[in-house]
Amino acid sequence: MPDWNLVFRNQQKHYDLSANGFAELESEEQSEITNSIYSCAQQEFGYMYKNYPVFDLAQSGNCSELLKEFLDFLNSNTVLTTIRQISGLRNIEFADAQATRYDPGHFLKSHNDLVAGKNRLAAYVFNLTSDWHPDWGGNLMFYDDKKNVTDVFVPKLNSLSLFAVGTRHAVSLVSPFARRARFAITGWFRFR
Repeated sequence: MPDWNLVFRNQQKHYDLSANGFAELESEEQSEITNSIYSCAQQEFGYMYKNYPVFDLAQSGNCSELLKEFLDFLNSNTVLTTIRQISGLRNIEFADAQATRYDPGHFLKSHNDLVAGKNRLAAYVFNLTSDWHPDWGGNLMFYDDKKNVTDVFVPKLNSLSLFAVGTRHAVSLVSPFARRARFAITGWFRFR
């Protein structure tokens, strides 16, 4: 079982906390933080979910062996060649990864993954959740230039979503009545 981080944006700042540490806070303090995250997300870009930074931990030698093997698989010649062929992006050099866990109340607002200096070319979501119901939220949604939802993908075990960086997308709020968490490995195919 990985040691999850709780990542969120609050008052225009990124936070990366130990999920266990957050769970140990008094419920009043947890509610205060969560309500502030939701309030800020009404006006600006926001997110809240758990992650396990596979790429970063693998670089430091502290990664779960199973997740390190998955990262190595993503960076194999076979996978990188296949992704280059599918995407038409010949300059892909490597993949990074994070395991994500969206519990009830977690979300990721509309964004396009463009971050200066990250050299991201294509984004991916490899779903690890079985028997997910669309009413539970956690759906991958894509938008057009007028902010209309054009496509929605319900998490499905062993499915892969691959899309160009710059494409506006979001993960809808996981409903409080969802029976379990939504799991995936996500990241970007990048160049150096």
